Amino acid sequence: MDRNVGVLLKALQESRAAENPIVVFWADHGWKLGDHSGWCKHTNFECDTRVPLIIRHPGKASTKGRTNALVELIDRSPTLGDLSGLPKPAPLQGKAFLPILENPKSGPRDFAYSSYPHGGKGRKPVIGLSIRTAHYRYAEWWETRTDNVITHALTNLKEDPGETTSASPDKEN
Repeated sequence: MDRNVGVLLKALQESRAAENPIVVFWADHGWKLGDHSGWCKHTNFECDTRVPLIIRHPGKASTKGRTNALVELIDRSPTLGDLSGLPKPAPLQGKAFLPILENPKSGPRDFAYSSYPHGGKGRKPVIGLSIRTAHYRYAEWWETRTDNVITHALTNLKEDPGETTSASPDKEN
């Protein structure tokens, strides 16, 4: 996909249409190819919640590379509002991440939130909720009919980026 974004940007440049459009590429789905015994993105693990996000603005200098800044997909709307100069409707969820485009080491968030519901077909309806910080992910899975926590996990992502262990929040670490 990265190559195709490059092909698109090159075509815009060659057609002289690159002076106007803001190009945004993101994905909210993919395949994890067996990680955590799964094949598609249906959990609150890092491999499911982390998605590509590429923005090219014709009036901004290119900041190349990756960033470890935390953003949520709801942050796209206020960011595009800032980039385009259009007024933002109120209320508008999300935080603009324009500072990251200028300095990849900056960021508007200390944490990112995600949720994923699953269940059905004879299984209890469950929702997984997680909070991701720079170093940790804490997740809880709730049985939605009873509002009871079924299980939880705290992962130190610096020590265990594949999220194969849990530093239980109930134990001292």
